[in-house]
Amino acid sequence: MIFGPEKFVTVPPQHYTTIANPVLVDKDGKVMVDQNGQALLQHGDVEVRTEQAPFPLYPGERLEHAVRPLPTVPVNAAMRMEATRDIVAPDGKILHKVGVEWLEIGPKVLIPHPGARIVSQVSNYLIAPNEALHIRANRDLVDTEGKKRIAGEEYLVRTVGSYLPILDESVVGKVSATILTPKVALLVAAKVTFTDQFGKRRKIGEQWLVTNEQTESYIPGVEELLIRTVPITALSARQYCVIKNPVDHASGKNQFGLKEIRRGPQTFFLQPDELFLSGPTDVTVLQEDQAIELMAMEQFDDEVNGKTITRHPGQVWRLVGPKEYWLPLQAQLRADLKPVVHIPSLHIMIFDYSQLYALAIGIIIFIILLIRFL
Repeated sequence: MIFGPEKFVTVPPQHYTTIANPVLVDKDGKVMVDQNGQALLQHGDVEVRTEQAPFPLYPGERLEHAVRPLPTVPVNAAMRMEATRDIVAPDGKILHKVGVEWLEIGPKVLIPHPGARIVSQVSNYLIAPNEALHIRANRDLVDTEGKKRIAGEEYLVRTVGSYLPILDESVVGKVSATILTPKVALLVAAKVTFTDQFGKRRKIGEQWLVTNEQTESYIPGVEELLIRTVPITALSARQYCVIKNPVDHASGKNQFGLKEIRRGPQTFFLQPDELFLSGPTDVTVLQEDQAIELMAMEQFDDEVNGKTITRHPGQVWRLVGPKEYWLPLQAQLRADLKPVVHIPSLHIMIFDYSQLYALAIGIIIFIILLIRFL
């Protein structure tokens, strides 16, 4: 007696075991033997055996491992498999060639095959509203929407619900949407030339705003770079601001080097490349004892007290209160003036000493002349 007695191997339902150097069997399932009555073995091969009647191990056969439960693939999940050798169907057709990978999608009970190994389990991802899944293609493939993707290409899956990545897709991460309100916009730039979500062609490096008027929430695509959020600018009826590089509304392009005054009441978002030279500023209000001195930087028509006055480059003038004055873009404020002498009863205001000296000299001359004539 070489060994034994040994118990038969029992494989219960939903379990399996793997036998190394399994015996050969004929079409009726009977063990084949040689002329000496020895069982013929498939040396170097393995065989997976599932639920069946208890069986003995023939000389040369051995258990690769103990009896195990069959692997199960849960719902909304998959098992990534790889063929370690050609997997052939009973009719001789090759199901999977060596090195090929595929997915076994659940729910199912997976029957192990000696020529297949489990690479990993693929879990599903839940995409909530205002979320997207960032995907990268590891090889050329056709995605779930039927679009061809090339190796290395990245794209977003926006469909709400459960998503199971297909073979050769890897998940980079989740992307959350930015909620847009009437007071906030997004400044976005194009990484490559493409057509955006609103059907407009964008060139590489181009920047644009996405506002609440276009969409309530926004998820930038993989071709887009979110630069920052842009708050709204609100001007009251007594405010103005100066904008550099204003956008021409007809062409939609920046007028680089130009300046523009925007007066309230109005609200707006700064467009790409527009800059504030001065933010929201209150209109200049002059009291009756105040004055300002201005100088024209270029020729323009100035509105003063309902009259149009043409100002020439280099011209200096003063405005005396009480009044409101909207500082023109073509003028520069030189000084705020306070009166040196103020006689309200005579409505006399002198804002600098040169005027005071002139007034004094005039009074002296008037007195001399008056004395001479008397």
